[in-house]
Order: sequence, then structure tokens, then C-alpha cells
Amino acid sequence: MKEQQEVRFFFLVDNSKTPWDLWICESQAVKQMQGNVIKPFLRNLFFRVNHLLQLGIGLVFVIDGCPPKMKRDTIRKRLNHAHRTNDNIGDWKKQPYRNRFNIFLRECCCLLESLGIPYIESCGEAEAYAAFLNAQGIVDACLTNDGDAFLYGAKKIYRNFTMDSKDPHVESYNIKDIENQIKLNRRHLVAFALLVGCDYLPKGVPKIGVETTLKLFKIFGEKDALSRFQEWRSMKFFEFLTPVEANVRNKALSLPEFPYEEIIKEFLVPKDKLPTKDLHWKQPNIKKFQEITAEKLEWTQEYALKKIIPLVTKWTMLEIIGVIPSRHHDEYIIPEKILKTRIKQGIPCFEVKWKPSDTTDESDENYISSEEQEIFRKCYPYIVEKFSQCEISKYQAENKESRKKNILVQKKSMQPIDNLLLDLEKLSLVPSKLNETKSCRMESFLLPLVNKHKI
Repeated sequence: MKEQQEVRFFFLVDNSKTPWDLWICESQAVKQMQGNVIKPFLRNLFFRVNHLLQLGIGLVFVIDGCPPKMKRDTIRKRLNHAHRTNDNIGDWKKQPYRNRFNIFLRECCCLLESLGIPYIESCGEAEAYAAFLNAQGIVDACLTNDGDAFLYGAKKIYRNFTMDSKDPHVESYNIKDIENQIKLNRRHLVAFALLVGCDYLPKGVPKIGVETTLKLFKIFGEKDALSRFQEWRSMKFFEFLTPVEANVRNKALSLPEFPYEEIIKEFLVPKDKLPTKDLHWKQPNIKKFQEITAEKLEWTQEYALKKIIPLVTKWTMLEIIGVIPSRHHDEYIIPEKILKTRIKQGIPCFEVKWKPSDTTDESDENYISSEEQEIFRKCYPYIVEKFSQCEISKYQAENKESRKKNILVQKKSMQPIDNLLLDLEKLSLVPSKLNETKSCRMESFLLPLVNKHKI
């Protein structure tokens, strides 16, 4: 992850093979959640978005517009598959899948609005718009499981994203790597899709597979594959380069519409324009978030506040250091004090207590968050300085107390010696009569021994 100098945008697109849809559908399908969690797709969306935002990743969601007519058969098959595999088939039959999904989608958009996360609608396919913005350098990458994004012009794709605590991972694909290692550019990929299959032509050309297609491209060399396809109908047999090309050509031309100019145009000619809407992360709205989660997820206000405070503080600090463009906004909370230092996922952090900016009352435990020391120090140096002084004073006080304890321990250890000296002083130097008698006897006993020794 780069040092936070800019917001990095990733597109999560709405399509039946992409993360947003997967997040919704997989949440609905998890049997452990059914009956226990209200609207699991909405809950799932929040926690995943929250995780990505805390990592410093900027998010923009792209929503499908009107799907091309060519895709209707594909959509119909996917819906039929959804009907067959979903346990709650009765509900799906009462209302078409797409309409039901759109209801989910609207609820997701309301949640995103409360979090300040922008979303935009495409004229057609969502991945087409995301790829277009990626190609224009507006965004860094597209987060999608749909490989068609490369055909639409995407430069970088992230796939199979998971937040599994035991195995968190995401796969990264770059068009430059494909061009350098496999020698396939964007136009090659479109030609590849026409032969092998894509959303608009699911079966591709009969009996033409990946291996044959790659052989054909190798034969073409520097020739443009799409231009060659367009020449096939007017070419004579002796003009073919090899028998491989002749074989593929014969099978392809068995399809009356090949090379499907409409599909080529769909992939290569963008329908969308650069958005005029600001795509930066906006300030989260605490009240709106509490209202939505109370209505849709039945969260208490306290629980919702506890979940959104870290996002509010994150946004506030990014805005202060200039990562997010400064605009007029409401200052919901301000830092009250640093409670302690801690290490979170290997990163030095402060545990910070915040308070609402419109009150002088003490904040409760729901206004506590963990903030990275580096960014918090840049935003609130006076709070860090105050904490440092308190820590120094505390250390000095503890040191002083420790020295006092050491002195007391030393005094206690010397006390037996002092008592012994006192006891010796109490001893009488004048022997008693009993002692005199014993002493005389001892002397009379020792005297012969001494004299004998002298002899």
C-alpha cells in the first residue's frame, strides 16, 4: 500500500458475475445466516466496505444500466439457473429475479449514501463503464470477476477478492502482462471471445477451442485478427495462410452473422462519457446511517454509532491532510484525548477517545477508535504532545514511587541488623551471681588445660 497521498479508486460493478452481486447472492445463500441475520446482503456489504476503507482504499460502485439486447439469452439462462439452485424458489417465482435484485440494489445504494461512498450508473454494462474510466486513468483498477473488462479496455483487474481471516487474498491481472507474456492485446481478446465464447456469444464458434485459437493468432503474427475475420467472407481458398486458418474460417462462417460486428462494436466503442459527478469519498452521515441500520438491520443506535465512528474519524483525518479534497462539512466529532498506545495488525496505533463537537459533555465508550499513529500525529499534533507529556509525567511519578519503594525495602532489610545492635546494647556488662559461679567453674576447668599446654 502506498503512503496515503491519494485516494485509490477501485470499481465494484453490479453484474451477475461480479463482486457486488456475489456479495448479495452469497449472503442470501449462506444457510447459517438465514433466520438469524436480517438482510445478510446489506450487513455483508457494510463490513466488506468498512474493511476496504480502513485499508485506505477508495471505492466507487458502478451500477448496470440497460443490458444490450445481445445479452438477453445469457441473462435468461442465469435467471433460470438461479431459480433452480435457490431453496426459496416460491418467492423468486412471484417476482422476477432482476426486479428482486433491484430492490436489494436500492437498499445497498441507500447504505452507501449514508457512508458517503459514491456510485454511478452506466449507460449499458457496468464493467464497460468501469473499464472505460480505468483506461482513461480516472481509476486505478476494476474489482470484478468478469474477464470481459479487459475487452472493454480495462488496464488492471482484481478478481476473487476475499476477506477470509485465515486466507485473505485477491488476484491481480494486468493487461501489460498479458501482452508481454501471452502476446495478446485488447483486439486479440475480442477476437478470442468471438471464437471461444463470451456473454454475447456464449457458445462461440462450434468445435473451436482455446488451443486452436491460440495457434491461429500465432499464424497471424502481426496481422490484426479482427480485420482478418472481416476479410474471410470475401477471400478465396488459396489466400488462406494455413490449413488451420481455413478450418477455423469454414466453421466460423457457418454462423451467418460472423464476425458479429455488433459485438465488436460493443467491446471497442464506449457508450459512456467521463462523469461530472465528484467520485471522492464524502463525509459519512452518522444520523442517516443509524436510521438505515435501525430500519433495515434492526441495529441499536449505540451499536450503529460504534461501527461508523471509525469511518468518520478516518474520513476526517484524510480530509485534514489533504488526501480528500476539502469541502464544507459538518464537524461531527473531535478528539478528546489519547487513552493508550497499541499495536494493531503490526501498525503502531493510538486508542483515541472522541466527543461530539456540539457538546461539552464527556463522550461514552462508543466514541473510542484505534487510529494509526502516523496520520493521527499529522492531524492532531497537540493531542499527541499532551499525551506524551502525560506519559512522561506518569513515568516520572512511577519512577519516584519506585524509588520510594526501593528505599523502604532497603530499610526493612536493614532492620534485623539494627535490632541485633539494640539487643547487644541492652546486654548487661555486670554478670549476675549465677553467671559468676558458672564463670569460676569454667575457669577452674580450663586452667589445668592451659597449664598442660604450656608444659
